Amino acid sequence: MIKDSCLLIKKFKREIASFLIIIFVSIAFPINYKVDTAIGQEKYPIFSETGYLVTSSKSAILIDAHSGRVLWKKNPHKKQSPASITKIMTAIIAIVNGDLKDKVVVSEEATLVGESEVWLEEGEIITFENLIYSALLFSANDACHAIAEHIGGSVEEFIDIMNKKAKEIGAINTSFVNPHGLDDKENGDGNISTAYDIAQIARYCMKNPKFAQIVNTRMKVMPGPPSSDEKRYVTNRNKFLNKYQYANGIKTGYTVKAGLCLVASAKKDDINLIGVVLDSEPGYRDQDMINIFEYGFFKYKKIDTKVTDPFPNLIIENEGIYKEIEVNPIEKTKVLLSSEEEEKLQTKIEIDDTFNLPIKGGERVGNLNIFLGNDELLKLDISSKNDVDIKSNKVNLSEITSSLWKHYFKILTIIFVFILVFLSFKKVINLKKVHRR
Repeated sequence: MIKDSCLLIKKFKREIASFLIIIFVSIAFPINYKVDTAIGQEKYPIFSETGYLVTSSKSAILIDAHSGRVLWKKNPHKKQSPASITKIMTAIIAIVNGDLKDKVVVSEEATLVGESEVWLEEGEIITFENLIYSALLFSANDACHAIAEHIGGSVEEFIDIMNKKAKEIGAINTSFVNPHGLDDKENGDGNISTAYDIAQIARYCMKNPKFAQIVNTRMKVMPGPPSSDEKRYVTNRNKFLNKYQYANGIKTGYTVKAGLCLVASAKKDDINLIGVVLDSEPGYRDQDMINIFEYGFFKYKKIDTKVTDPFPNLIIENEGIYKEIEVNPIEKTKVLLSSEEEEKLQTKIEIDDTFNLPIKGGERVGNLNIFLGNDELLKLDISSKNDVDIKSNKVNLSEITSSLWKHYFKILTIIFVFILVFLSFKKVINLKKVHRR
């Protein structure tokens, strides 16, 4: 009886949602480049060239998506609830480890997660790809549960995968206890992360073309549940995509405990940034993110590294043999820097300790490291242009040393004779001086 009532409620919710989508679908898709003005905007003014960066969020961060370098931060390691931002980790594990064409049978447990859902029904068969779209676009908790069961065999096993992956990425202050981001209703426990960790996870995710495609999708039409002839219109709840012209992802989040959260990606010309805001004040979440991105695009530019062209050949010592190795041209590389940082850019060549002759053309022999002060920004491979044989053009230090030892006594004898002649000559001069007196 209770189960039948739940199904009726879900069906009613679907009908209401479908009705609203039909009426407002024209509003959901047009991209509005204007910034929504929050009440009391003077409290957190929009960043401008003459202003300074300010956000309402408890913690925030801005990084370069290419290098991962932190460009701006506010309490970046403060541990907070990530809410539904959790789902980006769930989705990337699903994409990397699963087959998008798989057919997934929905369990009863998945249908009972509650809150934000795509109204999956027990026994329903849905493609794995549609589950991922539902999780990322519609923030569907039931879809996340179904993904976890499909990949991990159980939700518990999937959570272990999530936590291991977080550590691999470098999100060392992140801990997952579920795949969707809801807090426990009884004790309030839930997932924990930081702005810094979320930025690193997002950077990892956005390197995957499928993930990047999904989070930049405005709507996905899917087959409806077995109990209905209607289709599912899964719209992207990340309205930041419509509010900022350079946005191309990623995910919003909200719970009472977490507050308003957002991890976003934006690309302008050749600059790609990733930002995170956690626990923003009501009405300011999107503006916080816009402020961060506007700051980044204004302050930082892509600047050519100080790499000479053509790149000089290397003189390499290997087991007493000195060789000149012609290296492949180093591609001109640009790094994201502020104007005042440009003068601090330095390069350093590092030859591999394990390097051995002979080598093949194209074989790696070391790195070109690019530094900003003491901080390493980029590491480029250096490889040999041609085959280098151990016998050609070599100077063997042991042979040089052996040759020197052979002539050692001759040299000493010549020096000794020279000293004797000099002393004798000096004595003769002194005797002449005495004789004249």
